[in-house]
This record gives sequence, structure tokens and C-alpha cells, in this order.
Amino acid sequence: MTRLKEHVTLHFSGRPLAGPAPEFKTATSLKGKRFKIPAQMLYRDLVPFGPAYQNILHDLVVTEKGAIAHLQSSSAPALLQPLGSPFVLDAAFHAACAWGQRFSSIVGFPVGFEERIIYRPTQPGGNYISRITPVRQASDPVVLIFDIWIYSEEGHLCEAVHSVQMQDVSGGRLKPPRWVQQGR
Repeated sequence: MTRLKEHVTLHFSGRPLAGPAPEFKTATSLKGKRFKIPAQMLYRDLVPFGPAYQNILHDLVVTEKGAIAHLQSSSAPALLQPLGSPFVLDAAFHAACAWGQRFSSIVGFPVGFEERIIYRPTQPGGNYISRITPVRQASDPVVLIFDIWIYSEEGHLCEAVHSVQMQDVSGGRLKPPRWVQQGR
């Protein structure tokens, strides 16, 4: 006897759904009151994953308009694949999770996305900069929708992920720590 549980469905449309990505200079600047989250506090309190998955470097900067994260891929050569290193996009999800805790009071995890475009696969051991932009919020249940862009440190667009859906999958058991919401 076997059991089958579908975890993901993938459809290839052949055409991009979203418009052009923001220029690097625009993507790496944020308007509004900045709140900095040190990487060690991010991984201690907001996204408590093991050391292999702690790929945000430096302080994560968030405002109501979005987040900017400096990311690093694991240097494992086995990660060289057509989609690039999975650690880079995973770290961008961590930044979106932190944004949701700061501004929407939910601990959201990625449950889906509308479109992912790989322009240049992220490389093992590489450093990247990601812009996370909140697009909208749906309710019942609360779902935060983000667009994510990942650039090389030289400003080349590597990846765009549109309409990333972040949702509380804990049934309300996970709550943001108070310090991340203070002074909003």
C-alpha cells in the first residue's frame, strides 16, 4: 500500500506574467522609517532554522514599503543546478517572513507563488541582494503577497518571483516576538 500526497504542482506557461523588474538602484533603496533586524536576532527569534539555512548576511532592513536583504548561498558545489542555489530564494523568504511579523503580526511561511523567472542561476558561495515588496494582503485566512527580486552584488538581475503567498501554517501557535513590533 502506498500513500500519495501532492506537495506542489508546477505549470510552465512559456510567457512571463509580470512586467519588468525595477532597476538595481531603485530595488536596493527603501522609502520610509527603517527598522534594522540583526541577522543573529532574525535567526534566533523570527526564523529559527539551523546554521545551514541562515543565509541572510548583515542587518535585514525593513520599512512599510518592503525589505532589503544581503544573501549568501551555501558553497556546496552539489547545488549547481539549472535553477541555481535554493538557499538564496529561501533566504529571501526569511526576509518576507520577518516583514510579515513586523508589519502584519503574523509568522508567515511560503505556501505558493504565481511566477518564478530565472535570469541567471544563483551560484554556490555567491553573495546577492534581494528586494522584497509587499503587494497586497488577503484575508480569511490572512495571506501576505510579495514580489521578490534577487540581484547579484554587481547589479545583475538573477531571479524574480511574483505573487509569493506567505501564510501562517501553525494555526496561530507561532507569534512574533514583541521586540519586532515595537515602535511601528
